[in-house]
Amino acid sequence: MSIFYFPILNENIYTTYFFFSCFFWDGSIQLSGVLELWDAELKFSFEDFQHSHLDLKIQLNDIKVCKPFLLFNVARKGLKIISINGKVDMFILEDSKEFYKMVEKQRR
Repeated sequence: MSIFYFPILNENIYTTYFFFSCFFWDGSIQLSGVLELWDAELKFSFEDFQHSHLDLKIQLNDIKVCKPFLLFNVARKGLKIISINGKVDMFILEDSKEFYKMVEKQRR
């Protein structure tokens, strides 16, 4: 699992920053990238589009449901994010349960 933590000084305030290598997944197609957890948002940056403006940002206060799920009913490597407006995003990462705990802690 690739977990990195960097306290970043931003306007005299340390910002929590974690990032994980993972896949954005729609149930059949997966796109590799990095899922970042900041103080107020999740950000997914697509590996194949590093030099573009294509990123997915989800505000933590817009998340209605965040939960791990079984991938192909075998391994708990999935993380499902459902926003308050009904959008659903799924990610595949090595330790979805640990990332889920970090997101929930950040949302409080």
